[in-house]
Amino acid sequence: MSFLIYNIFQELQLSSKLAVHDVLTNIYNRRYFFNSVESLLSRPVVKDFCVMLVDINQFKRINAQWGHRVGDKVLVSIVDIIQQSIRPDDILARLEGEVFGLLFTELNSAQAKIIADRIRKNVELLTGFSNRYDVPEQMTISIGTVFSTGDTRNISLVMTEADKALREAKSEGGNKVIIHHI
Repeated sequence: MSFLIYNIFQELQLSSKLAVHDVLTNIYNRRYFFNSVESLLSRPVVKDFCVMLVDINQFKRINAQWGHRVGDKVLVSIVDIIQQSIRPDDILARLEGEVFGLLFTELNSAQAKIIADRIRKNVELLTGFSNRYDVPEQMTISIGTVFSTGDTRNISLVMTEADKALREAKSEGGNKVIIHHI
């Protein structure tokens, strides 16, 4: 009987984890990310925060040229690089395909820029010259960032501005960081 209860408990824990984690990359998923942003914005006092959207440049071409197994390896590699470039309490989530979201609290605009640049440079370096991750070619990312001093409570505005910044970074040729302030 206790073995059955233990198995049920294990399955419930797994189901709970899968509800908020991306299976391939083992990071948070879209649902968890948006819930985290909404939770932050609903606090009585919201201090400085930053949302970053990260897009892997030329990812569709990588999948088409090298196949989905290599594409998956690229995704996992870039997630690992991002995780090494951020603080343990920062939130990293896979939002869709090759797009990731990051949520940072308790930092200023200059610190947000430093972190975004570090992530971008680390991806370029660790998949390029050193190619520590054994991916078929050097990868680059574009990062759209929105920084707020906590004045906004509107998740739609936050995400729209982050998306605008990301589209701007990509339209300028990619491998860029663009920051908008709200």
